[in-house]
Amino acid sequence: YINLFELYDRSNQVEKFKELLQKAESVFSNDSMIKFFLGIYQFKKKKYYEVIKTLENVKLDDQADYKYSSVKYELLAKSFDFIGSHNKAYEYFEKSNRIVDDFGKKKKIDKNVFRDLVKRRIEYFVKSDFENWNNTNFSDKRNDPIFLIGFPRSGTTLLDTILRSHSKTEVLEEKPYLINIRHKFFKEKTLDKISNISENQISKLQKEYFKSFNYSAEKITIDKFPLNLIELGFIKKIFPNSKIILALRHPLDSILSCVLTSFKINEAMANYENLETAANFYNEVFSLFNIYKKSLKLNYHAIKYENVVNNFDYTLRDLIKFLELEWSDNLRNFYLTASKRGIIHTPSYNQVNMPLYSNSIGRWKNYSKQFSSVNPILSNWMKIFDY
Repeated sequence: YINLFELYDRSNQVEKFKELLQKAESVFSNDSMIKFFLGIYQFKKKKYYEVIKTLENVKLDDQADYKYSSVKYELLAKSFDFIGSHNKAYEYFEKSNRIVDDFGKKKKIDKNVFRDLVKRRIEYFVKSDFENWNNTNFSDKRNDPIFLIGFPRSGTTLLDTILRSHSKTEVLEEKPYLINIRHKFFKEKTLDKISNISENQISKLQKEYFKSFNYSAEKITIDKFPLNLIELGFIKKIFPNSKIILALRHPLDSILSCVLTSFKINEAMANYENLETAANFYNEVFSLFNIYKKSLKLNYHAIKYENVVNNFDYTLRDLIKFLELEWSDNLRNFYLTASKRGIIHTPSYNQVNMPLYSNSIGRWKNYSKQFSSVNPILSNWMKIFDY
C-alpha cells in the first residue's frame, strides 16, 4: 500500500490515490501511515485546514521514519503558510529541516564537500586565461545539447515541463548525465587538466555522454540539471557550441523555497539547512557563475520565473527564438503534458500539473523577520538580477 501511495503521489494520479486510500482505510483502521497519506491527499486537493487537523494527530517516529516525518512537518508548514499563519509555518519548516539535517549528520553527509567544489572552481577560473577556449569549435556531427540550469527552486522544473510540450524538443529527466562523464574525466586528474584536454578526449567524452540516453537527431536535446550551473567551464570545453538556459527567480524567494522543501539529502542539498547556509551557498554559486560569464563567451539566455508567470507568451517567445524553434501553442498547455508524464523526480512534482499561479512570487515577504540577517548576503544579487 505504501509503495502504491508513493507511486500515485509522485505521478500525480489523484483519482487512483483516492481509491486506494478508501480501500486502505477500510483494511487498516486508525493506522498512522494511512493517515499520513490521507494528509498528502488532502494537501493535493488544497484542503489545508483538513491537512493540519489530520497530520497534527499523526504519530511517527522522527528518527526511524525520518523521510515521512520530514514530509509530515513540511506539509504542515506549507498548509499553515497557505492559510497565512507564517510563524507557525516556520516552526514546522525548522522541524522538518532538523530531522533531515540530523539524518545527514548520522550518514556523515558533509555540506562543505560541495561548497569546496565551488570554491576550487572559483580559485581556478578566476586566474586562468581562456582565450583559446572561446575559439574552440570542435564538435561531433550531433548537435550540442542545451543545458537548463539554475539555483534549485528557481523554476527549472516548470521550464522543463513547458519545453517538453514542444514537438521538437527532447528534455532529459533530471539525472547527472554530465556529472557522470565529468567524474570519468577528473578521476585522478587535477582541475587544470581540462585546459589541455585533447580533441580525442573531447570526442570520447561526447560519445560517452550521448550514449547515456536515447539521442534523437530529429529533436533538440535539453539537459535539465540545475546545479550544472557550477560546471559551465566543463560544458564550454566539451560542448563549445552549447546554448545555456539560465532560470532565475528572486534570490530571497529561491532560498526560502530551498529551506522550505524537504529534499533528498546529499552534499549539495545539505546546504539548505537554514536561510543563512542557503544564502551563503547561493552567493558562492553565483560568484562562480559571474567568473564564467566574464571569462567564457557563454551563449546563454536568462529567463525569470516571475516573467514566465506574469507574461507567459512574451517571455516564452523570446526563449523559443533563442532556441531557434517555431512557436507552438502546445506550450500554453504544459500542465496537461505534466499530467501524462509519469513520475517526476523533483520536489515540484505536485505543482507542474497545474496552470500557473502567482502565490509563490514575493513569498519571502511573509518571513521578513527571519530574513533580517540574510538580506545583506544577497542584496548584491538582487541588484545584479534586477530584483
